[in-house]
Amino acid sequence: MTKEQPTSLLIGTESDLYRIDMAQAAGDNLLVARTVDGPQGRVDALTSDRWGLYALVGGRSLWRQVDAQALGQHVDGRWVQVAEVEGPPGRCLLATEDGLYVGT
Repeated sequence: MTKEQPTSLLIGTESDLYRIDMAQAAGDNLLVARTVDGPQGRVDALTSDRWGLYALVGGRSLWRQVDAQALGQHVDGRWVQVAEVEGPPGRCLLATEDGLYVGT
């Protein structure tokens, strides 16, 4: 069984979230990062599970993007804010079968 290569790479920065299309980068030998229509602000952490992606923004705001193919149904794929971190600011994320953990 071979492992699939990622089709894109997400990069969180102090001000935005960017995506690099790896297939295009391999063909052009040039990496071009494009902003993602989603969370705005400092992206502290990114993680994924079998249903999509999570982003922790500004240590407080948790965002989610659901993968329509993984769910086998129609979803629009937009990033939506799903929770706020209370207490100390969040610094890292870990997605497991039991749920999502936010580390401080």
